[in-house]
Amino acid sequence: MNGEVIRLQERATVSLPRSVYHALEDDSAFLELLSEGTVTLVRSRSTPFGVRAGALVGQANLGGDRRLVIDEKVPGTLRDLLTWALPSGVRDFSIDSSVDADQTVLLIFARRFLDFLARSLVRGRTKEYVRQLEVSSTPRGRIDAKATMALWARGHTGSLATQPLTLSPDVYINRLLALGLFATEVIAKSSTESSIRLRARSLSGLFEDVVPYELFRMRRRSVSEAFRRCLADPRVEGDLQKALGYAQALALHLGPWPETPTATVPDSVFVNLETLFEEAVRNVIAEVGSPLRTMRGASLGKQLFLDTDSHYTVDPDIVALDALGTPFVVADTKSKDLDGWPSHADVYQLTAHAHALGAPLAVLIYPGTSFSISRIGLTTAGTETFYCKVRTSSLAEDLSRMLQSVESR
Repeated sequence: MNGEVIRLQERATVSLPRSVYHALEDDSAFLELLSEGTVTLVRSRSTPFGVRAGALVGQANLGGDRRLVIDEKVPGTLRDLLTWALPSGVRDFSIDSSVDADQTVLLIFARRFLDFLARSLVRGRTKEYVRQLEVSSTPRGRIDAKATMALWARGHTGSLATQPLTLSPDVYINRLLALGLFATEVIAKSSTESSIRLRARSLSGLFEDVVPYELFRMRRRSVSEAFRRCLADPRVEGDLQKALGYAQALALHLGPWPETPTATVPDSVFVNLETLFEEAVRNVIAEVGSPLRTMRGASLGKQLFLDTDSHYTVDPDIVALDALGTPFVVADTKSKDLDGWPSHADVYQLTAHAHALGAPLAVLIYPGTSFSISRIGLTTAGTETFYCKVRTSSLAEDLSRMLQSVESR
């Protein structure tokens, strides 16, 4: 079956011949995609042998010249969401021109990331004074008593553990840029753009003294928060800000992620539409909902229970604050098809977050082919609750209409 293409749409299932199904069960590259949740194998009465895609689009080269391709349900969704997911200070609407198969949006972002990164490096990298543990017979900097006693207990009585103050480039800003370079290399590997891969590798040599490995073990939400903090750093401006913004778009939505930097991954690149949809909606609401400002719920540090710490955090996707900093609208994005009313679980989760934050308005936001908004009802805690569908191609228009609708109730 040389050159076979298994093609399906995100969040959809296709049937497979029995032989292909069993071949995929023995394909190490496919099994890695399976373990990452990119796809799932299906056995049911209606689909005896099949595969289902998650909320990712992209492609992977599998064994035996077999290729897996996951397309968008609505053409153009990826381009629209990638555009809006960028910070407003970085966004460039010129990418709305047609994009052919040899010049994907991700590759355009990769080129711009490398351009802005190269320009920012002309002025040097960001550095900070940090204390690093150093063991020697000559004290240099502050003595670490605990570490020194541990050395002496092991018989190293002639050594001292000290923490000298050192100017180091191994800071989060540079770690995130290094992560962007890694993402760029993976994206370029799945295309014919060898020039991008070579540029990324040459710039990676300038970050050999930066250790971004912890980022590979962090949850995507935590990495996203790290990008948000660094982009808010007053030192991050101009070309550096733009480079970080493109690194965020490239790195946050790349999958599957390796567990360690040395892990092998299939020759693949996938983009997570779920996280892109959330990021894009948050950015658009912040722009069209002025004077509202938006943030992730976890940033407020609110617990669901008064007497239980750290176990159940109030963490809706989006919280819009009014001019006084009070939660006004709580929203959860759901990157899935909505046929009828929202599920009980989605509504319960949303209203629990809204109650805990004391927000008067709550809304579930789904992607759709046309705009619509419906009222679910008034909760016992006094929260007006809605659900709506928005077009990814007209996010600004539809989310503006959504805010006007819920605020008028």
